[in-house]
Amino acid sequence: MTRPLLAGCLLAILVFAASAWPTLPSMVDDAYVSLRYAHHLALGHGLVFNAGEPPVEGYTNLLWVLWMAPGTVLPLHPSTWATGWGLAFGALALFNATGVGVALCGRGSPWALVPAAILALLPVFGIAATNGLETAQYVALLLGATWAALDGRRPVLTGLLSGLLYLVRPEGLAAGGVLTLLAASRLGRTRAAARPVVAFAAVVLPYFLARWSYFGTLVPNTFSAQAREPFLDMFSMNLSYYERSAGLYGGTVALFLLAVLVGPRRVGVYALLLVAAGLTLVSMRVFNWMPGARLFLAPIALVACVAAPTLQGLRGPVRAGVLGGLTLGLLWLALGDSRRVETRYDQRNTALPGNEAERMGRRIAAIAAPGAWLLSRDAGVVPYFAGPDVNVIDIHPFSLTDPRLTGKPFDLDYVLGKAPAFLVTTATTPEELPTIYAPERSLLRDPRVAGRYVHAQDAYQHYRRWYSVWVRDDVPRGTVFNDAPALPAK
Repeated sequence: MTRPLLAGCLLAILVFAASAWPTLPSMVDDAYVSLRYAHHLALGHGLVFNAGEPPVEGYTNLLWVLWMAPGTVLPLHPSTWATGWGLAFGALALFNATGVGVALCGRGSPWALVPAAILALLPVFGIAATNGLETAQYVALLLGATWAALDGRRPVLTGLLSGLLYLVRPEGLAAGGVLTLLAASRLGRTRAAARPVVAFAAVVLPYFLARWSYFGTLVPNTFSAQAREPFLDMFSMNLSYYERSAGLYGGTVALFLLAVLVGPRRVGVYALLLVAAGLTLVSMRVFNWMPGARLFLAPIALVACVAAPTLQGLRGPVRAGVLGGLTLGLLWLALGDSRRVETRYDQRNTALPGNEAERMGRRIAAIAAPGAWLLSRDAGVVPYFAGPDVNVIDIHPFSLTDPRLTGKPFDLDYVLGKAPAFLVTTATTPEELPTIYAPERSLLRDPRVAGRYVHAQDAYQHYRRWYSVWVRDDVPRGTVFNDAPALPAK
């Protein structure tokens, strides 16, 4: 990589960092699910959501959980560790994107900067990279494996990085497999062609066997529970979220089709397009409510890479027209109304450090006896800060724990058998408190529960997410909740 390309890559990293910086303090609620697993692992309890309970794989990002574990026992807020590493992996992703550009366009070609420039100017990349989850880590590894596969000089590294993709996300198995085969095909019919395959298998097979022996499943519970929804139903649920980023998705599809129609006729280019299409289909199987087009960023990054040699191969007015349209589109996404919409959506759907929900969790931790049970629909902020000594019953439809493991019907008898000391109910507006969700409503109305729990506090987490905590009447509350804020009487 030449000095001008390194300078351009550094500029892209600075643009990305400036875009991501305002979002650094906040994280999506789901990030605290991974952090709870990481915390238990760091404390020696294993990869479990509840210490001492049978393991349920309620995360889809093992490598990220392992990466987060040290930070959960350091004297700093977990969001600092998670978002800081998101920023670092985002910068690494841009460096690797430039490397892919070099592999596709040539060592000294300025077109090699196209992938990094596209990603750096997308506000969704800065948002999703620093939301506390594995997005930036996944994109960085994907682009690193792609660079190694296209370069062809490091077949073992290609296999290892491709295998690690499976540890980050389950669909990484297919993406890494394609990149491994691409690397092997470039080595011809020699014994060297087996090197990336063996390296890939050396990572994937032990993880596959470990998952099967530890969890007894082929894929994480969170993924399998959502994948059981009919494809069209899930797609319909996602439509409103796709519309928010219509310009981004439309532009990506246009670049994809341009590469198919007039891009270079090379096996490597077609392999990247195949992986991008496959990752897009997988992302449509999951509910995409999170800010930042999170699950689409991996295929978007690959399409951005393929755009580089496609633009390089165009000539005359056609190149000028396509490049001008791409530039205007990126500037609109980076500086126009799209950035405002994405930023506002992120602010309304992420939790800031020290917010009311976090303080609610800490109050619960202060009075909870070791092994006490807490029932909650959302398994993130409140359960994490309630602490590792508190067990959690998650009653979300895509639950991490019994009684809704992989979508089983809500089991009220199971809940009552645990005699939860705390109930955390959820509403989308203050007027709907104490709850609008059916399982919580049925629980509070059951005669075995009604009258046994004392309302202790209401807390606001973010836009359209309010919590109420109810404490069982025989649990000593001390003075912890005496000064806890409550919503105005309605």
